[in-house]
Amino acid sequence: MPGIDECLLEVMRLPGARGAALVDWTSGLPLGTVGDPPGGEDHDTAAAEAAELARLAAEHRAFTPGEGAG
Repeated sequence: MPGIDECLLEVMRLPGARGAALVDWTSGLPLGTVGDPPGGEDHDTAAAEAAELARLAAEHRAFTPGEGAG
């Protein structure tokens, strides 16, 4: 089974990929990174911001179908 680094390198093969990260969404810490972080930030800052967005989306059910959907 490939490790985190191997998987991130595979992601970088996607056309247009400039960077990738695997982030623990509860702590906001990057478990692995490769390439350039978005917006010229460092990987730690980008990971913390992405984790915060994921927590907010989960809390507010942003990706859950509304009533009557489906």
